[in-house]
Amino acid sequence: MSHTPSPSAPTTILEKVIDFVDERVGLKLLAAKMLNEPVPGGSRWAYVFGSVLLFIFIMQAVTGVLLMFYYVPTADHAYASTQYILHEVDYGWFLLGYHFWGSTA
Repeated sequence: MSHTPSPSAPTTILEKVIDFVDERVGLKLLAAKMLNEPVPGGSRWAYVFGSVLLFIFIMQAVTGVLLMFYYVPTADHAYASTQYILHEVDYGWFLLGYHFWGSTA
């Protein structure tokens, strides 16, 4: 006789880890409370901009730290290091572009 897990039993290692952490910390309950909070006046697109701005700010910090590994901020090496980031670093063009355009938000 084979044992088949019930539908609510975790099947993957990731689900087991999430359930393990959730039993001790209660993240699922906290997330449910935060995500099910009623918005006074209804939901609107204008409420999205704060979250988008926070996301862009965090990405600015992350891309800034990653660029810090390659960029040399001296007058004689700044252009060469920027060209190195654009042409030699894997996805450096995307990293520098995201950091540049994210700064205009």
